[in-house]
Amino acid sequence: MTGILYLPGGGNTPFVKNCIGIGRRGKAVPGLVCLCTYAAYDLTNLATVKDWPLIVTVVGLVWGTVLCGTVAWAGYLVSSRFA
Repeated sequence: MTGILYLPGGGNTPFVKNCIGIGRRGKAVPGLVCLCTYAAYDLTNLATVKDWPLIVTVVGLVWGTVLCGTVAWAGYLVSSRFA
């Protein structure tokens, strides 16, 4: 997300830190944003696709949250090194 929200000074600006929730709160807020993003897809499929397995939804939510949250955190660390 820091690449999308690039500002002069890189991703290590108060705006970007507060926007994606990194800083004092670690991975919690980016993980929540990622959970909501993956939930939109997985829960829509669960509600609309006939015989959609619940386990696919659960695994997708966990996988997406962990992967996306980790990438957001790593992106912050990389951008803060160059700022």
